[in-house]
This record gives sequence, C-alpha cells and structure tokens, in this order.
Amino acid sequence: MKKTVFVLAYALIAVSIFAFTKTTENNKLSLALSNEYAMKMADASDKLGELDKAVKQTLLFNHSEGSKKARKTSGDFLQI
Repeated sequence: MKKTVFVLAYALIAVSIFAFTKTTENNKLSLALSNEYAMKMADASDKLGELDKAVKQTLLFNHSEGSKKARKTSGDFLQI
C-alpha cells in the first residue's frame, strides 16, 4: 500500500513538473511569436508607406505630364 501511494505521489509530482515546464515554454513561445508578428507588421507598414509615397509621386508626375499636354492642346486650338 505504501509503495502504491509513493508511486502515485511520484507520478503526480512528475506530471506537475512536466505541465509547469510546458506552460512556461508555451508562454515564452507566445511572447516570441508576438514580438516577431509586431516586427513583421512594422516592416510591412514601412514598406506600405514607401509604396504610398512612390504612387503619389507617380500620380503627381502623370498629372503634370497631362497638364503639359493639355496646355499644348489648348495652345493648338488657339492657333487655329
């Protein structure tokens, strides 16, 4: 009887230590994953900002080119 109680107590302690270790490991992995996600989101945000700036510059360039063409075209109408 004493032997059975000892084995059960030992098994309970071993399972408790295992569960505590796994819980701690899962918490550390969760923090690491959250950190990596935050870094990836910050990087993506920076890239999106650069893309937005490039698109705005392209639109501004295209708008100014269209404006030059419109001035040439209206100048041609005035000469007729």
